[in-house]
Amino acid sequence: MGLADWKEEFEKATPRTSSDYMKAGNFYLRIDVIKEGQNSSKIGNFKVEGTIIHKIDAEGTQSVGQSVTDMYSAKNRNYAEDLKSLVADMFGIPVADASFKQLLTIAGDVQPLKGAVVEYSVYDKPTQSGGTYTVCKCRGFKTKAEVEEKLSPAELDRFPIDSLKFIG
Repeated sequence: MGLADWKEEFEKATPRTSSDYMKAGNFYLRIDVIKEGQNSSKIGNFKVEGTIIHKIDAEGTQSVGQSVTDMYSAKNRNYAEDLKSLVADMFGIPVADASFKQLLTIAGDVQPLKGAVVEYSVYDKPTQSGGTYTVCKCRGFKTKAEVEEKLSPAELDRFPIDSLKFIG
């Protein structure tokens, strides 16, 4: 069977993500896609996938240029609350003002936040059983001035200002 025989399967295929889960550290993230989906067990999830464009501190194992994912699972009993908090954190608004319409808009086919820069703080929190739980906290959109001030010349060469989107 040659490559030409796979055309129909290729056209129907859905790309899989190749990003890692976020690990402890503070960084600026360029949003690549925000979407809903399912894992291999058919459990619904919501993902913010992006590329680290600047590390705020030396903490953490992830590097500039790495693709990472902030994922929320519908299996979690706080799924709706977590998504509402994410929308509020992104837009810098009170949680009470975050709307379902905003959630649907940011995860829609148009991808209005693609290229936008947000700040993330990620840390490990101890659990009662002695393990750890990774907390991913979006700290909101960054302005053009903030990005220009924080990114190094090498980072700005790699992620030019005109390739990024600024909200607000």
